[in-house]
Amino acid sequence: MARQITTDWQAAHKHFSTECFNNTWELIEKPNRSSEDDLEMVQVAVTSLWHWRQRKDVTPTKLSIGYWQVSYGYSLAGQPLLAMKYALMCKDLSEKLEPFYLGEAYQALAGAEKAAGNSEMMEEYITKARQILDKLTDPEEKEALERDIKGLERV
Repeated sequence: MARQITTDWQAAHKHFSTECFNNTWELIEKPNRSSEDDLEMVQVAVTSLWHWRQRKDVTPTKLSIGYWQVSYGYSLAGQPLLAMKYALMCKDLSEKLEPFYLGEAYQALAGAEKAAGNSEMMEEYITKARQILDKLTDPEEKEALERDIKGLERV
């Protein structure tokens, strides 16, 4: 008699959503990424987001972060249309969340515009992100948003 294998899909989604998220960060922070690294970065970011969407404990905040990370990856990989698509999804969702997440969405939109070579629109979104930054009271959120805005220099 063959042994039946059972899979705890929620545990699998939890594992892969976080593992892929962390792997994406490693690639984002990798100096001198190759084109193969860029491809892997966006594939792993999208995979993380997909697994988050399958989780029973998914929240709008987690999805906002996932959309932001996918957008950021596409911006770094020089794919502005896909970066913009995910940045807009991030913004739409983040409008209902704490201000920090909307600030990050504007940062993602700025990154997508920069990847597209639209410096004027990039500056408009940076201004919106900085307006939110100025109103944040949580020091960790302020530091994270400030770092991400400055990170646009790498895009």
